[in-house]
Amino acid sequence: MQAERDEINHAAVLEAPACMPVDLAKMRPKLFLDDIMTPCLARVRLFFSADGVASIDQDHRDLVNAYKDEVGIKAIIDAHSNKTNFNDGWYSFDRARFSQLHRLCSGMASVFAKTTSKVESDFSILKWEKDEFRMNLLDLSLEGIFQAKQFKLLGLLDPNPVPQADDDDDDDT
Repeated sequence: MQAERDEINHAAVLEAPACMPVDLAKMRPKLFLDDIMTPCLARVRLFFSADGVASIDQDHRDLVNAYKDEVGIKAIIDAHSNKTNFNDGWYSFDRARFSQLHRLCSGMASVFAKTTSKVESDFSILKWEKDEFRMNLLDLSLEGIFQAKQFKLLGLLDPNPVPQADDDDDDDT
């Protein structure tokens, strides 16, 4: 994996794809295909068969229709917000319903490559962005690691070493 940078070497900020029912239910099917499925279709095909990919599209259409036509589903989805937990959002209605769409969104929410670019990028330039206090904390933790490794090595030493005979020709008296 490689951190993504913009033209002036700042962290590239890329939006994660919509993966919550509240966002997907309000998204037109064409927009879903253009913005979510098409950009990651090659990756999706690694994990889904052709029928599975078609099922994802159908599940999305079914979710949009259920949101429009079923008062219960609409009420559940409208109760969601940007603070809704992923599992709470998807498990608030029948788990078997929209299962392929849920499976796709689970994968995107956890391993979609572009969602981590900001974090990776920040770690790649961490040294330059930390103030003196935070650098000292980093130094302290590194020092702890080095001390722990040294402690293990010291434990391997013989606590009662045999004194070496003095071989030099000097008269020490």
